[in-house]
Amino acid sequence: MPRAAISSSQRRQLGRRAHRRRQYPCLWHAARRALAGAAGDAEARIFVNRLEAELLSIAGRYLVRDRIEPEHIGQAVQVALRNDRLAITPA
Repeated sequence: MPRAAISSSQRRQLGRRAHRRRQYPCLWHAARRALAGAAGDAEARIFVNRLEAELLSIAGRYLVRDRIEPEHIGQAVQVALRNDRLAITPA
């Protein structure tokens, strides 16, 4: 089935909506992967109510569960990119 064509103004509107969504954190239970800033946005953050993720990624920097401090597992945390490393802090 062919995709419907959208106008440039509709594309801009969709972009604005996506930008607005990025400004407000979304708290959720991360079960497998938590990704943010996939397009290279180093200011992106991850907020979770209970960290259970096997993989965290912000702007192409990854952290696997084996390298996450045990005290953060199962806790509400915020993940941010600082000095090219993912930093996990209590939320």
